[in-house]
Amino acid sequence: MREDELKAQLRKTPLIERLEQSRKMIGKMCSEGRAPKMTIPVAWFDEDFFISTTLKDAIDKLKAI
Repeated sequence: MREDELKAQLRKTPLIERLEQSRKMIGKMCSEGRAPKMTIPVAWFDEDFFISTTLKDAIDKLKAI
């Protein structure tokens, strides 16, 4: 999948739900002392892609207010 297709798939989930899930993912990574889970090729649900895209979307939404 191309990046825009991955983002479209990810954005099917509402932003607030993605932010809550990102918080859980980050907490789990910290408690386990590990880096984000990733796959090759990248998938929309990979922790690194999921969190970074979600945070960027939230920043853009807040800037638009």
